Amino acid sequence: MFLDSKKLIYVILLLMTLYQKLKNWKKRNRRLFGRLYLVKYHIFSFLGLIYRSIRHNTDYFLDTNFVITEEQKYDNRYRKMLFLSKNFYVTEPIQKEIEEKLLDKRFKKVNNHKLKSVSFDDLYSVAPICPVYHNFISTMNNPADFTSPEFMLQLIFSRILKKKQLTEEETKIHMSEMNRHIGMANSNINEGGEVKSEWEEVIGEAHKRSLLKRKDGLKGKNKNYANDIRNLALIFTYSLINKRNVTFLTSDSDSVAYFFDWSASVIQQVVFNTKCLEELDKNDREGMKLLLQKKKDAIFFNASEIRKFQQGTLQKFYSNNKKYFSPRLSIKYWDKKRKKFFEIGINIDNSTRLLFMYLHGPLNCPTAKNDIMGSFIGYRYWWPPSSKWNTKILKILPKLKPIYRKSEYMLIPIHNLACRYRRNDLSDNFSEFSTFS
Repeated sequence: MFLDSKKLIYVILLLMTLYQKLKNWKKRNRRLFGRLYLVKYHIFSFLGLIYRSIRHNTDYFLDTNFVITEEQKYDNRYRKMLFLSKNFYVTEPIQKEIEEKLLDKRFKKVNNHKLKSVSFDDLYSVAPICPVYHNFISTMNNPADFTSPEFMLQLIFSRILKKKQLTEEETKIHMSEMNRHIGMANSNINEGGEVKSEWEEVIGEAHKRSLLKRKDGLKGKNKNYANDIRNLALIFTYSLINKRNVTFLTSDSDSVAYFFDWSASVIQQVVFNTKCLEELDKNDREGMKLLLQKKKDAIFFNASEIRKFQQGTLQKFYSNNKKYFSPRLSIKYWDKKRKKFFEIGINIDNSTRLLFMYLHGPLNCPTAKNDIMGSFIGYRYWWPPSSKWNTKILKILPKLKPIYRKSEYMLIPIHNLACRYRRNDLSDNFSEFSTFS
């Protein structure tokens, strides 16, 4: 039977009233739901920590300052560290630094751990990681994250890196940006106008140290700068090809800043790649067909929308949600001033591992397959404020790279000559290790 008009109106009003009450109830209990989510998150994170510790072996990579010291008294950093295994490693750049410093009688070993060394050649012999490792170097050496407050400063750094003469205006921007970021780091007030937490202070100090170190490193005035970047790139790559918990122990805060640079840059690469592939596959793959014919055809995005999407993707990347039981990559930073450890890291599940293994950066390597997941495409983009286009539009120009349909191992001496990435690294030419095109 059909309802008459009066009854129908009554039912509609009743449903609207119930909907409004439900909406108000959800609004009143939003905090409750938030707290319940946090409780669930922390419980699963704790269970994940226990599971990971049992299921996956843990490898510890030590920085130079965790192996040798010139101080007369040892601090208690080792007493505050619970080691889950005796798997201690150093990367090849750190090994060389340790050997050089031990020639100076002022330095002595902090411990008697049996250290294993890991080099690029060791990882290359296991998997086709050459473009992945070198892309990681680029993301830390000169990140081009258009959502970052440091973007303009990194743009100036890219010109210094390529040994281009700065104009008078660029020099003023360089000095102004350096002063602004150092001032923000030194301030005890955060961007929201509140007093910084201890962790925010640590992050600020780390970014300040990394900016000053990078400024000297790009000019060749800090010989350890390149090795610090290589060290982290090796550790990050090692964590991708080994399903193990990987922890880097250091007392240099700049590693914390490099971790944030790396994570933001690789997520931007993932976002650009994902969004551009979606556009290229539209209209019966018309855009992809043009690209494969090496025809240039720019793609345009709403800048604010892609910025929001990128920031949301980055937050998911940092979160353990749905990755509670996956192996963890982390940096444990020993703060000498505060006499405590600070930890930053991510859980790497299989989907993250696969995505990162096909992030090849602006160049390519003939030993690494790149015909899937867009790794055969390079991207050039225009940051809205410096674009000749509408400032609300992000312009991205896809570029076809040489395509390699299978991974093929080359003998190391041959690979060192054939691969542009490798030649640059071995010759200490960091001018192309940049995510700016």
